[in-house]
Parts: sequence; C-alpha cells; structure tokens
Amino acid sequence: MRILTVDGMAGSGKTALAVHAAHRVADRYPDGQVFLDLHGFSPHREPVEPHDALGTLLRALGVPADALPEDPADRQGLWRGMTADRRLLLLFDNVLSSDQVRPLIPAGPGCLVLVTSRPRLAGLDGAVPLPLPLPSPADGLDLLGRFIGHRRVAAEQEAAAELVALCGRLPLALRIAGSRLANRPHWSLAYLAGRLRHEAPRLDELTVEQRGVRTALHLSYAAVPPRHQELFRLLGAHPGTDFDAAGVAALAGLAPHTAEALLEDLLDARLLLPRSPGRYTFHSLVRALAREAAARQADATREARHRLLDHYLGVAEEAAGLLRPRRERPGRPGTRQVPPGTRPGPPGTVPDPAAPRPRDAADALGWFDAERDNLLAALAHAEEAGHDRHAAALPLALAPYLHARGHIEDELGVLRKAAAAARRLGDPALEAAALTGMAAPYGHLGRVREGLECAREALALTERAGDRVGAAFCLGRIGMFHNALGRYESAIDALHRALVVLSRADAHDEESAVLAALGEAQAALGRHAEALQTSRLVVLHGRRHGDAYGELTGLLGEASAYAGAGQLDMALDRLAEASGLARRTTTPDGHAPILVQYADVYRRQGRHREALQAGHTALQLLRRVRRPALTAAVHNVIGTVHRDRGDYERGEGHHQEARRLAQRAGLRRELALALDGIAHARAHGEDPHEAKEHEPRTDTAPAPAPAPTGCPAR
Repeated sequence: MRILTVDGMAGSGKTALAVHAAHRVADRYPDGQVFLDLHGFSPHREPVEPHDALGTLLRALGVPADALPEDPADRQGLWRGMTADRRLLLLFDNVLSSDQVRPLIPAGPGCLVLVTSRPRLAGLDGAVPLPLPLPSPADGLDLLGRFIGHRRVAAEQEAAAELVALCGRLPLALRIAGSRLANRPHWSLAYLAGRLRHEAPRLDELTVEQRGVRTALHLSYAAVPPRHQELFRLLGAHPGTDFDAAGVAALAGLAPHTAEALLEDLLDARLLLPRSPGRYTFHSLVRALAREAAARQADATREARHRLLDHYLGVAEEAAGLLRPRRERPGRPGTRQVPPGTRPGPPGTVPDPAAPRPRDAADALGWFDAERDNLLAALAHAEEAGHDRHAAALPLALAPYLHARGHIEDELGVLRKAAAAARRLGDPALEAAALTGMAAPYGHLGRVREGLECAREALALTERAGDRVGAAFCLGRIGMFHNALGRYESAIDALHRALVVLSRADAHDEESAVLAALGEAQAALGRHAEALQTSRLVVLHGRRHGDAYGELTGLLGEASAYAGAGQLDMALDRLAEASGLARRTTTPDGHAPILVQYADVYRRQGRHREALQAGHTALQLLRRVRRPALTAAVHNVIGTVHRDRGDYERGEGHHQEARRLAQRAGLRRELALALDGIAHARAHGEDPHEAKEHEPRTDTAPAPAPAPTGCPAR
C-alpha cells in the first residue's frame, strides 16, 4: 500500500493536484475510488471525526447504516478487514492532522491513499510527503492565462507579471483575480494591479462572493492554539520582512527557546515560510493578514514594537563595538544610547543574556548582514512613531557596518536621520556624533564641501559642550577634507591639533586615521621622509591595537611615500604586504586602493601593460561603490599610462573623466592632474610621429594615497 501526502499553504492547489493525479491512475484500482473531504479547514464546518469518516467509508463499500458498529475499535477493525484484499484509491482531502486520518488507512497492500493537508503529517507512518511549492512566476502567468485568456495576458505582460507577484503566486488568489477580471472585461490588468498594490486593502480585493483569500488563510490561523495565535498577531507588528528567534523573543517578551518552538509550530501550520536556517518570513498575503490582526490590538502592538527597537539597538551597539572595539566615546557606536530601564517590559535595551549574540567581528558582520533590512525598517518605524531616542542612536550603531560593506549612500542617509532626531531631542552630543559620522560617507561620495561644512558644524557643537575628544574627531575630519581640497598646510594644522588630544585619549583607531591623513598631506607637499615616518606610525598603531584596517592604511601610506621618493621596489613590497592583509580584512573599497597604487608604481617603472591591467581592475571594483576621488585618481593614472605609450586620444579620454569627477566633487589635486594630462595629450596628440618618440613622463605627481584619498574613510 502507498500513502502519499500533499501538503502546502492554504490556496496552493493541493486538492486540484490530488484530484488530477487520482483521475490519471483511477483505472489501476478496479475495486473503487473514494473521495472524502474531512473538512479540517472548512468555514462553518467542524472537522470530521474519524469515527464518522469510517462510517462514510464503510457505507461506500456497501455496509448498511444500521449494521455499522458503534464501538470505534470494532468499526476500524471492520474497515481494515473489508479492505484487506481490495485495490482501492482513497483521496482524503482537507485533513487536519495525522490523528484524524490514521484510523482511515486501509489494510490492503494494493491500495493507494492520497492525502491533502495544510500541515505536514509527520506522524503518519509510512507516508511519502510531497510538499507543494508555489508556482514559479512563469507558471503563475500561465495559470492566470487559463483564467482570463492567454491573449489578454500577452497584451499586458508587465501588468500581468506584477499581478502574479501581488497575488504572491498563490493559485487561489490568482483564480479570484482572474474571476474578477473575467467578470469585468473593461478592467485592465494594470488597473487591478493598482488596486492590489497597497497591502492594507489587498485581502479585501481578493474576494469573490463568499470565497476569499482572507477566509482561507484565517482558517489556518484559527486552527493553532491561542498562544500561537497571540504570537502570530505580534509578528504582524514586526516592521521588517524576516526574523529570527532572538528578535521574536524581544518582540513578544518571550524566552528565545520558547519563541523558537512557537515559530517552528507556525511554520508547520503553514503560517510562516523558512527564509534560511533559523530565520522565518511570511508569504506576502499571510503578512497582510497578520498586520490586520496587529492593527486590531494597538496597545499590544505598540509595546511589542518598542521592545523590538530596544532589542535591535542593544544588539546593534554590541555588534558595532565588535567591529570597532577601540573607537568608543560618548555618543559613538558601542556606547549605550538609551539607558537601561527607560521603558518598562523585557528585555530593555540590554540584549537578553539567553539570546545568541555576536562574539567577534565576523559574527557581528553576519548579524548585520542578516538584519540590515530589518534595522532600516525599524529605524523608519522609530521616526514615524516619534521614538527619537532610537532614531538618533540606532544609525550610530548601524553606520560602521554600512561603511564596512560599502553601502555609503545608506550610511549617509541613516546618519542624516540621526542628526535630525538628535536636534528634535535637543541633544547636542548625539547631534555632534551624527554630524561627525557623516564626514566619512561625504568623503567617500566625493561631496567634499558638504562634508567639510558638516565637520565644522560638529566642531562648533563639541567645542560649545567642552568635549575635547569630540572636537579632535571633528578636527581630524576637517584636516582630511582640506587634503581633498588641496589645502595641505591647513590640513596639517588641523591634524596636528587633533593629534594633541587623541594621543592622550583611548581612541587608537581615530589616531591612526588622523596620522594616515597627515602622512598623505606630507607626501603631497613632497616631504616624503616625513610621510614615510608618519605612515610607519600608522602601521605600528594598527599592529599594536589589532586594527587591521589601520595597518592596511599605513602600508598604503608607506607605499605612496616610497613611490614619491623614487624607491619603487620598496613601494611594491609594501603593496604586496597590503594585498595579503586586504584579503583578511573587510573594507569598504576592497583591493581598489591597492590596485590604484600598483598601477601608478608600474607606470613609473615603465611596465605599462601591468599598469593598465591593475588600473582597469580597480575601475571594475569601483563600479560597485561610489568613490569619486579614488575613481578620478585611477583614471588619471590610466590616462598617464596611455600618454606614455603615445596613445594621446585614449589618454585624454581618461583625463577628461577624471576632470568630470574632480570638478563635481571639488577635488583640486585630481583636477590639476587631469587638466595637466589633457593639456599634454592635446599638445602631443597632433603629431603621431612626435608622440611615438615622446619619452614617458617621470615628473607627474603620484596618485594620492588611497583610503582616505584626502577624505574621511572610516
């Protein structure tokens, strides 16, 4: 005997599939075929009891109603005896549980039992489970075409694809959408898609007469115990798209192991979907149902969301501290922004000690990777709900991660929100921290003058508050922006002022960054021996304090200083060391800054092919992140290589791109190099014979040291 169980969420087409399969094989079972709806999930009907179901089955085999045994064991025994030597096909539809269908299993080895259910029937021994997935987007379009005609779908392909997506590819939803379109031929697919686009009324739209997606999904919700229903409603309050047990424990005020057990039960009940091991999500239409339920309990929803904000802030600050453990100061990531106990209810802003937490930088990055979208959604909710303390503090914890992953636009965006929230709070320390943090993304995006203004505004706030360390952070960034603008003497003055304070404070990472910027300014002024000494200090700082990114920056500074002094082999040694370190370090730019310097050193050595290969590889990497200063530098290097080879037209093209980037970002040094390159290309490009005889230039200023490239980089 074979038992096949088809399980899947409400409306996924289980019954249609099972009936189709039964028709295909019916002739193999000459003793009869029986379809029995057990009403496990039927509106206004109680599930059929096994005792009553056995009576129906026995009557189908010819047993008179007055001959049916009343004793359950006798009735089951009669059923098994009568089926022992028969070949029957039995389709038990809409099954609630294994217990409901187990007594109905026949004894005959030649029987086939097909079972459809929403939950997986793990307790049905010997059954082969066949989980029914949702149709693919292409299959969803085909299904919609069967309901309304394939020509109509072909006439509005984009709207049809959107409609399939808005229906969550759920066959029941597509059938209802198709029915509405068939009944309203004057409706376009785009019009119905527009009606479904907003989540709130979507379930209302997916209803025809007494049949609707909401009813079908609600039956799954009604079948789980009250405790699970309560969690389901609270999950509707989650602002993100997926969640793990730790976040749900905070949301619901539960222990993590309890939250995980309830989540697994909701997964088995087809009210949740697995996102990845340990993470869960909703089908889009189930999420709409959950959010409706959450909206009906406003007080519980408000408290749950506040607990979740506390949880995210607490863990994010811990994780940020692991990413940058020595860069803490008041108002910076790693320092508590919402004092424990400011809000009643578990777990406060301190993460639940029973919940798994990041242990090191790799764990912290993994946690941020998994929760990034949720954290951004939580920040948006904090803004909307007026939770300004969270709206100011959460971005400060999130920014180091966004920077490390190269999400520079997002980093700037969240820090702007932090500054605005801090102003609403009237908290100058938080506002100064946000403004100071904004310097790094402004620098990476090449928006130098905006960044400089931001750093000066932060400096005024910190000086007014008497925060000497905070002021030193601001001065460091001001010096870096002066570098980008080519104001090297002003940069050195600001950087020296910052170092006076930072050298006495517990801010080793920041001190390294300021020293790196100082070395860049010294190199730009031709003071290569001083630049080399300063860069060596950066390397030593990084190694002493376990700051791999600082060590990498120092090695690049050393390479730049050696190249400027003409010691090209020493420069290549430092670049090789930096390459090895970069493979073990998460940075916003990856290998791009190293490749820019390789290209420049190879150019100086006359190794043009290798220079071009390094330069173009750097450009490919830089397409993934927006770094105008670094991109302008590599275009200038590539342009100079082409000029050295006599290809003035191509060289000018790269210098023109460098000029465009430098003008937009206000990068004076790269602009000067670009204009110089364009002038030389035009001067020599008119006579190709003269171009071929032109000696490679050795007096061109070196490409600026990468990261920070004259701008705050961390």
